[in-house]
Amino acid sequence: MKRFIDWVIVLFVVVIVTGSFFVGRSGYDAYQKNRNLEQEIAKLQEKEEKLSFENEALEKKMQYFRTGDFTEREAKEKLNLKHPAEEVVVVKEWSFEEKKEEEVSGENILIEKEASPLYKKWWNIFFSPLKK
Repeated sequence: MKRFIDWVIVLFVVVIVTGSFFVGRSGYDAYQKNRNLEQEIAKLQEKEEKLSFENEALEKKMQYFRTGDFTEREAKEKLNLKHPAEEVVVVKEWSFEEKKEEEVSGENILIEKEASPLYKKWWNIFFSPLKK
């Protein structure tokens, strides 16, 4: 009978240890799932904040697109239109490949291709006497 009680005690201890293992394991699995869910929630909240910021920026752009300023700017840039009170000034590109004479405010200025530094060219333009 003593042997039977020893076997029952051993079996009871094995069942307790096995049960404790499974309870501990399921607790750990629940902890891991909870941690993963918290991380996913944090990522989704961050993404939601980013999308909210982008949404606000798009709303501001849409409001700007509905204004007259935008319409006027687009008409000027894409349709080459002008406001009735404005004057258009055309700026031509200058070519330094050969000597050119350009008329500037009623006087002729000779522009030459020089091998001098840029600061000297500017000095000559602003401070040299005009040739008549």
